Amino acid sequence: MPQARPVPLPTTVWTATGVNPITRVVRALAPFTDGDAPVLVTVCDLTAEGDPAATDRPTTAEPGGLVVVDLDDGGLDHDSARAAAARTTPGGLLAVLTRCTHHSGPAGLTLTDPTGAVVAAVRAAGLAYLQHIVILAEALTPAPDPDRDGDGDGGPGAAGSEVRVGVGRTELLVFRRPPTGSDPAPTAPTAPTAPTRVTHRVAARVAARSWRAGDGRGESVAAGGPRVWCTSQQNARTQRVGRYVPESVRHPARMMPALAAHAVAEFTAPGDLVADPLCGIGTTLVEAVRAGRRALGVEYEAAWAELAQTNLDLAHTDGHRTATDSWVLRGDARRLGDWLDPRWHGAASLVLLSPPYGSTTHGQVEKTPTGLVKTDGRYTDTPRTPGAANLAHASRNRLVAGFTDVLRGAALLLRPGGHVVIVVRPWRERGELVDLPAMVADSAADAGLVLTDRAVALLARVTDEGRLVARPSFFQNWHVARNRDRGLPTHLIAHEDVLVARLDHTADHTADHHTADPAGDAGRRGPERVVAGGAVRR
Repeated sequence: MPQARPVPLPTTVWTATGVNPITRVVRALAPFTDGDAPVLVTVCDLTAEGDPAATDRPTTAEPGGLVVVDLDDGGLDHDSARAAAARTTPGGLLAVLTRCTHHSGPAGLTLTDPTGAVVAAVRAAGLAYLQHIVILAEALTPAPDPDRDGDGDGGPGAAGSEVRVGVGRTELLVFRRPPTGSDPAPTAPTAPTAPTRVTHRVAARVAARSWRAGDGRGESVAAGGPRVWCTSQQNARTQRVGRYVPESVRHPARMMPALAAHAVAEFTAPGDLVADPLCGIGTTLVEAVRAGRRALGVEYEAAWAELAQTNLDLAHTDGHRTATDSWVLRGDARRLGDWLDPRWHGAASLVLLSPPYGSTTHGQVEKTPTGLVKTDGRYTDTPRTPGAANLAHASRNRLVAGFTDVLRGAALLLRPGGHVVIVVRPWRERGELVDLPAMVADSAADAGLVLTDRAVALLARVTDEGRLVARPSFFQNWHVARNRDRGLPTHLIAHEDVLVARLDHTADHTADHHTADPAGDAGRRGPERVVAGGAVRR
């Protein structure tokens, strides 16, 4: 008798074509709540007393096992967050829907992203942050583009085509109120859909307010609306074949080549300079050079700097001449302003980078006679110490402070009109999501940058029918399955956030804003240029 195929785990990117996103939220989350507790839906604002303001949806005063709060394109202050938490039963879920908005002002077109403030307010109210999900109002359809990078080799450009979704992107933030007393593992859901009674009650609440796909709430026509980058139509290994040396797989957190290729094509022209101050094995540099751009990379660890140069040498061997006008510097990116040659100041059209984050997202899994073994999960073999210069070994606060310094150096590199593009995603610690995208957005602001856009770079393949096929790591798949068995509605991370920023022309960039503590200065390094064969030249 054939075995039934396992049901795919849900991902962090949803489509709700022609469907009220609240209905989709309730269907997905209600099975993880107490079936005897009501589902409450409200369009905030919540008053300081904790009662929902007058809305077109009826509500009750009793606490809910699932409370869905639609902020439209607004935020949530601490009083409202406490009110929403009070309306959630112990062990229940709070789902907050919000949207980013674009505005024109003295600094030009900028993005207001309320998600970080909402997460901070709800966590301050005592709830645990479980998941961030992007809901799109239009189906995904991959646009064929067999050679986006234009180099004729059919490289990662074939996986780097873009889906423009012009309307209806909603951010869903899911929280859980701790159970009273100790926190035992919740009872696992027993049915794939919500109980009929709950579904009917929710239908009565949401029917009064229609939501039409295409209303464009929270989006700017001038900015082109939210965007989805299809950067995983091919897996990472396929994207690198013949373009990177095999040893490149040892790096624990490599950027997808198609993502780098897309950013280069989107924000630069042939001959422009593309920089990455945390370049690792040089993915940004290689994709820039193969697209006819020049590249500048900075890397602290000697092993990765040598691999980056080797990958650039391979591009040169393949006939990409701008590789000879591209550099890999070994140094500390937190102090670019102290040692970077002034000729690079104001020279880059694009600075593309990604911070180091959670070890659960890193590494390779190998099957051995004694079981599964995780390898290549570390940036360096140097022990973690309070003064460690590698940000991958820093505490969370030091990571944010150090990354802010890196972004100040990125601002120094930018030419007028240039962009900083940051690829980032959250990670999970002890079951709770760490909101690294919000921390990075705050770092960008502290570094004198203003956000202009937030896109989605898929870590999943889009089929011709518009379905997402996730490419999770072994450990991510295992953790999500285990959490869902315990009754926690976690999802496979199927996207990375792409934060687009530029210089804030209304701010003063003349002061020295270096903030990292002196204990870390001992390990700081000035520049060394990496050349062929792994040698360095000062």
